Amino acid sequence: MQTLGYDPYEQEQRRQAQMAEEAEQTRLEAIEIRVQADQVQRYVDAIAPHLEPCHAAPTRENRQIIEAYMREQGVPEPIWVQVREGVRNLCRRPKGERGR
Repeated sequence: MQTLGYDPYEQEQRRQAQMAEEAEQTRLEAIEIRVQADQVQRYVDAIAPHLEPCHAAPTRENRQIIEAYMREQGVPEPIWVQVREGVRNLCRRPKGERGR
């Protein structure tokens, strides 16, 4: 039975289309996050040999080196924070895992 202006089949089609669109958006966001994480890791790996020895947190000199490198590479500032955190995590690794 169909009431005026209500078509259950059409409503179900719209609902499925919306769910598919949301799933695709989620998939694209996940890809973007992975790409950004890979990009941040590449920056950390590239800059690590130029930094002072590790401390619990990046030193002022390390922070200046990171910021100069990021500026030189044209990296947006929000990524800098992630790179600094990556350096901080690098510095927290046990000595044998730092690659130095």
